[in-house]
Amino acid sequence: EVDKTPYATEAKAGIVKLKNSITGQQEDVAVSEKAAAGIASIGINQTWQDMTEQRQKNITYTNTTGRPILIKIMSKNTNVRFGSYFEVNGAVLYKYWEEAVSDQMHECLIPVGQTYKYVTDGSVVQWFELR
Repeated sequence: EVDKTPYATEAKAGIVKLKNSITGQQEDVAVSEKAAAGIASIGINQTWQDMTEQRQKNITYTNTTGRPILIKIMSKNTNVRFGSYFEVNGAVLYKYWEEAVSDQMHECLIPVGQTYKYVTDGSVVQWFELR
């Protein structure tokens, strides 16, 4: 039987609908630049921002940006025993333990709408967020 639908598929030429949002997995739809730019993907239309003055260790924050964000923190340990970790939505995702005085760089990806906290025995030297 011959397919008489006028709509295109990956295997058949035909009419393609244009949409301004991505809502499913239809084969006969193309999206506009507006829809593609609105995809909440990390790094697209985001910049590194110095949040050192706005953020503190051991405090819970919420990612309200509508996009995933990446956090990069440099901390300094002045004690012989040093521990640090990221907590995202109450779950400890990254735990670091050091038995020497040192500087450390830590990073964590924070999904949209989730809470995050950087817990450390040391001090925060720099706190950057890709947002």
